[in-house]
Amino acid sequence: MIKVIKNEKIGVIRVKVWGKNNFAFFDEDIAKAVGYKNTSVALRDVSFEDKILSQIKASSGKQNMYLLNTKGASIVIKKALKSKKISEEKAELFLNWLDEEIKGVI
Repeated sequence: MIKVIKNEKIGVIRVKVWGKNNFAFFDEDIAKAVGYKNTSVALRDVSFEDKILSQIKASSGKQNMYLLNTKGASIVIKKALKSKKISEEKAELFLNWLDEEIKGVI
């Protein structure tokens, strides 16, 4: 199942949910929310164990997309902060949202 979560300060993030407590974030949503135009640049520092290649149903058919676990999403956010794409305040808000609020929504 795919959930769409909206946060006025962060943006729209799609989350794939499966099983009881398994979820992962769409890589392009995380990258866009922190100011990356090129998702592959945002993911360069994310290890393979923190991203999942998944087939997602799209209007054009099945599409292969990377999903990020919480650690992978955190790496992208911290990279954006280091490169000054986002403010420290937004990075902290985003990281707290990943750790606390998202689990209540899923």
